[in-house]
Amino acid sequence: MDIKVNRDGTVVIPRTRFKPGDNIVVMDDKNTLILKKVMLPKLSEIAERNKEKLLSVREVSDEIHLYRKEKSK
Repeated sequence: MDIKVNRDGTVVIPRTRFKPGDNIVVMDDKNTLILKKVMLPKLSEIAERNKEKLLSVREVSDEIHLYRKEKSK
């Protein structure tokens, strides 16, 4: 995909890749930019799944990854 930088320094990304309102992370690796769509989990949904006990930081992280995996299907 060949995209040019506009005079004001902006770049237009085709809507076939990202939709308005998508959350993306931009990673910079020397002369390469990587754009990755991310899904921000609703903490209330994660908390609802684990009402019975307090979770460690590691368990919260694991739950977030599991939530993202389930929602990306």
